[in-house]
Amino acid sequence: MNATPMFTAAEAAPGSIRMSDIIASASELKGLIAAETEMLNKMQMGSLGLLQDKKQALIDQLERKKKLIAFNRGVLAAYTQREREELQRLHYELDRVMAENAIQLIKAKEVNQMVVDAIAKALTRYFGKARGYNKNASDEQNFKRGEQAVPPVTVDKSI
Repeated sequence: MNATPMFTAAEAAPGSIRMSDIIASASELKGLIAAETEMLNKMQMGSLGLLQDKKQALIDQLERKKKLIAFNRGVLAAYTQREREELQRLHYELDRVMAENAIQLIKAKEVNQMVVDAIAKALTRYFGKARGYNKNASDEQNFKRGEQAVPPVTVDKSI
């Protein structure tokens, strides 16, 4: 059984992996994550979806380049010391931005959970009192003592 090669010959060629492309992609990813963090900080959840496709594409692109470098370690020798230092600096900055993003994601998830819990509690309280009409068209309780009406909606409390 022939396995499909992971990379084309052109992709695996020593000059095909330019450090400037890697730095540009990582820098753009850092900017997107910083923008996402700012949106989370401002609780602008609706805007987050706009960034996800671009962010995922950049992550996929960087992962592919990382695998290419691991596949062809000889390309590392072609990079200058300055390029390596720039990538190292960017790596630390990206880690810092990602750590802040993770903190904001946790906060947003906690706030979202509080909102869901409040809605579920309000629905339970509202529908906790059995309501209905009896045979005399009275709005007095038409249920046995202790029986509760089933709310017309349910809330999935998992996030």
